[in-house]
Amino acid sequence: SPLSPSSAASDVYKRQVDTWKSQVAAAALEAGADIVNDITGFLGDPEMATVVAEHEASAVLMFNPVMARPHHPSSTIFPRFGFESVFSEQELQQMAQEPIQDLMWTFFNRSLAVAKAAGVQMDRIMLDPGIGFGLTKRENFLLLQELGTIHQKGYPIFLGVSRKRFVVNIIEEAGFETDPATETGFWNRDLASSHLTSIAASQGVEVVRVHDIPLHKMAVSLGPVSYTHLTLPTT
Repeated sequence: SPLSPSSAASDVYKRQVDTWKSQVAAAALEAGADIVNDITGFLGDPEMATVVAEHEASAVLMFNPVMARPHHPSSTIFPRFGFESVFSEQELQQMAQEPIQDLMWTFFNRSLAVAKAAGVQMDRIMLDPGIGFGLTKRENFLLLQELGTIHQKGYPIFLGVSRKRFVVNIIEEAGFETDPATETGFWNRDLASSHLTSIAASQGVEVVRVHDIPLHKMAVSLGPVSYTHLTLPTT
């Protein structure tokens, strides 16, 4: 759901394909898709950026912490992304020591360099901070605080937090029902997710991926008046 217009965000009204594989992206773009959402940020398939450039398509590039620090405990529960690692072992060792905000930009800088080298139109790129992928609870919140920096660097934001496991874990630890098999648990997941959409709206995020559209639409309308600051968890 687009929250505000931008040259890249406007294409979300059209057809989007979620894939990190260039062959899938090429077929989808030839069939009429307008935007490629790549959870490997052009780093999973060496041909992806070229395919996007040749089709003059838009792209969402996600920061993928699982690729950036594959040996982190929060990463090992995820499947492998990409055909091969684009980072050397020395780079991975250095990246494993970086604060999560710095690591995000280390990853994005590599992604954006690949995009530029392939001829992708830079004003058609959106950045996704990768919330919920191989991150601790604290790191998820730290990256939510980094949204303004993404805008400062000139990129619109695509944010996918709806029903993410870290959201469910937070409300579960607070004593709320989260079992999706129950009506209350299912509702609580969407309600909690909508609170993060309020934060996103208050920070000027252009696009959010959601499940319950009416609930998140209400959250967007309240966002500018509901957000003051985030209290970070300790872990």
